[in-house]
Amino acid sequence: SVATTAIREFRTTESTATLLSGVTNPEPKIRAAAILALRGIKDPRAQIILAKAAGDPITEVRREAVLALGYLKASDTIPVFRAALNDPDDEVRRFAIDALSQFELTDVSDFVRMVADPAWRVRRQAANALAKHPSEAGELILLKSLDDERWEVAREAIVALGKLRTPVSEQLTPFFTHELADMRIAAATAAGEIGEAIFVPRLKALLGDPDTGVQKTATRALRQIESRTNPKA
Repeated sequence: SVATTAIREFRTTESTATLLSGVTNPEPKIRAAAILALRGIKDPRAQIILAKAAGDPITEVRREAVLALGYLKASDTIPVFRAALNDPDDEVRRFAIDALSQFELTDVSDFVRMVADPAWRVRRQAANALAKHPSEAGELILLKSLDDERWEVAREAIVALGKLRTPVSEQLTPFFTHELADMRIAAATAAGEIGEAIFVPRLKALLGDPDTGVQKTATRALRQIESRTNPKA
């Protein structure tokens, strides 16, 4: 709303205190609005109150709380995000995965587990997170995600495997001729990032694709592979 935007732009000690008190207001909409206005405010008091709000009985409030905590990027909020992975709301779980993926984590078991979430948007977010945290376990689950019932999840897995430069030429083969242009684009993008010459014939075939986006992506991927296999002296 205009009011919350104005408060965020003209922050003072008094306005922050008002927002903090709003987080505990009996009216859910006021709690959610106050949390929205608190996004990005790095105040120790805000972090404590937002962490409590992540367990609010109202879904909208929990969503806003997890999002606001994500803006803080404070490592001591990691337990809050991990707890939110078990939230009954799909969006809360998705926001929690996104927030966790911003930290330098060595344990990717949470992301691996969430790739099996019943909600496809959550699975897609988990695949995206695994691309930021290289691991053998992550790559294995991403390979399984290529067979996900939702093409959006499979596409994210392809993109993630490309970013990780996982040698998956055989597994990517079906996607170069997929009926959806988005999938063909993802396959071409991944091939370019992986950079193996074995992809060249597949990419050259895509130069004649009916979709111009696929053509451009294939052209770019071929250049990437050429620069890696035949670097200039």
